[in-house]
Amino acid sequence: MTTCTTCPPISCAFDVKDLKNTTLVVPTVSTGNVPQLVADLLVTSLVKDPKTHLALERVGDLGHPYLLNICGPDAYGVSGRISMPLEVYFDPNRKITVLQQRAPIVQGYSSAFTQALVDWIKAVGFARMVVVASSDAAFRTDTLIEGTPSFRIVTVPDGHTVPFDLAVKRLEPDFADGKLKGSANLSHLLASAKASLASQIPVTALVVFTLEGDNLQDTLMTYQHLSKLLDLPTNPRFPLSWQDLYGTNTSTDTMREVY
Repeated sequence: MTTCTTCPPISCAFDVKDLKNTTLVVPTVSTGNVPQLVADLLVTSLVKDPKTHLALERVGDLGHPYLLNICGPDAYGVSGRISMPLEVYFDPNRKITVLQQRAPIVQGYSSAFTQALVDWIKAVGFARMVVVASSDAAFRTDTLIEGTPSFRIVTVPDGHTVPFDLAVKRLEPDFADGKLKGSANLSHLLASAKASLASQIPVTALVVFTLEGDNLQDTLMTYQHLSKLLDLPTNPRFPLSWQDLYGTNTSTDTMREVY
């Protein structure tokens, strides 16, 4: 299912036919874990029935030897299920697929893993890809502070359009390759997208500049921008695992300790 010849392919043991022609959301494991928190919001907020406990159906997991093999309790309170390094969620109504990456890439293998992931994305045949990434705000240059100082957007191809009401500047040309401090494999994703996906699957990357610490507000602002890109509900529902973020709950229930 993949054309990668320089590294092992992504392992996928479930049927992906329903994912074809959907929008894929990909978080990077980067500064402050804002992209992962946003992915959690997506999974719990894209609901047809507001009373539904779990929003999106988890249709499967992906595997790769260059991802740390870490698992833990389910982030959304589903009994008998565990969190895996790379999970796949699917919204059949909005035609949105969400990856949730809970484990970092093995050091030194970011480029190889990213190419394998892009090969899988190409093989599935998604309609478009939206990347959510974060970067260390302490390393912004003067130009990166101008305009909308906390956010930037990158598109592949460069001229790919975005919603007119998305009040976010395009990332300055000096940084258009995505090489930003603390942004993990963003630059590899953009490079692989340009080389492998540009002619078939347009890519939009939303970058939030943040710091390590309490990033709930950064996460909520990122979600609001993402809602304009994907036409999402504007009032997200918090996942169960957030009850223990940043010391907000003194519970000793280890089954909720996901991050």
